[in-house]
Amino acid sequence: MLIYFQAKNIQNINNQGIELSFDAEQNILIGPNASGKSNILKSIFFLKQLITSKNLSAIHPYRFSESENDSSIVAIFQIGESYYRYSVQFYLSQKVFANESLEKSSNNRDYSTIVTRTKDEIEYYQPLDRVTIDEHTSVIALFRLLQIDDDIDKLFHFVDQGVYFLSSQESNIKEHLVSLHNDNKSEVYFDLMSQRLRELRLGIQSIDVSPAHYGTRDVVLHHYDIDQLLSIDLESQGTKRLIEVIYLLCVIKPKVLIIDEVENTIHPSVIKQLLRYAIEHQQQLIFSTHTRELIDIVTHSRHPHKKIFFVSKDPKGSANVTDTDRDAIDLDIHDSLYREYYLELFAQHPDRFKIL
Repeated sequence: MLIYFQAKNIQNINNQGIELSFDAEQNILIGPNASGKSNILKSIFFLKQLITSKNLSAIHPYRFSESENDSSIVAIFQIGESYYRYSVQFYLSQKVFANESLEKSSNNRDYSTIVTRTKDEIEYYQPLDRVTIDEHTSVIALFRLLQIDDDIDKLFHFVDQGVYFLSSQESNIKEHLVSLHNDNKSEVYFDLMSQRLRELRLGIQSIDVSPAHYGTRDVVLHHYDIDQLLSIDLESQGTKRLIEVIYLLCVIKPKVLIIDEVENTIHPSVIKQLLRYAIEHQQQLIFSTHTRELIDIVTHSRHPHKKIFFVSKDPKGSANVTDTDRDAIDLDIHDSLYREYYLELFAQHPDRFKIL
């Protein structure tokens, strides 16, 4: 799981940076529109791209500062009983890596260095023969390609296969499901997804891929009250997004699932059941939301593993993050936007917030 994330000078995060200490299971980012919630989630996904990238020049996030200041990210992953701290500095304007390091610990306190790089120079704990690195390439990706180090292989595989970002944009879930049909375990997967849809009591009995007609296949759903199978193209955006989330939870099974605006077109009661399913299968969730019902569900849950972060924006447009479990929040009563937001969303915990 991802237990710590720090970023500077990327998206709308300035040189002062933001940092988040995540919980093992549920992590929610809340805050007004355009405060930077989506940008923080995109920055986490950008971390995945950095680690797995063979060519930084192919990635195109923006940086907060117009100067030539470098950008940086620090992240700590827990994989099994080990902790891995990955630190990277890079220049987005030039699309090059400046510095990278990977360290390992058994207790998240005492770290030993596995590998470091400075531009095109690599330092490894044992001699390396004829290994050179391009300034556009991650040292993690290079070592993974060369199969030099088991710990690096473990981190690369965890990030590459275990971290997934679901944006608020329309997806290509139909293509994923048609492709899944060619898998030798496809019947098991579609049965499991159909079971999850029935448990949600939405009137959908099953989902499958129809036989090919004129060389193409279609994803079809069987509704209880309709005799014929309906193409997924005829379903609402909410149903498509729901199916995509179920596909991720049942088939991809990411260790870290990042969802931007999780409530987008999906009813909070359905999300509640999906959250429970993810927790049961030990999947870490990091998501943003504007929905009070969902915040209430998580806040009032008896489950101890949850974190809520409030994201706001300073006068210069940079994102700020407040850990609501750790930090007291002072609220200027003259700032109507924040006053209304807090009073609306946190009335259930008036003792946690100080209104000036």
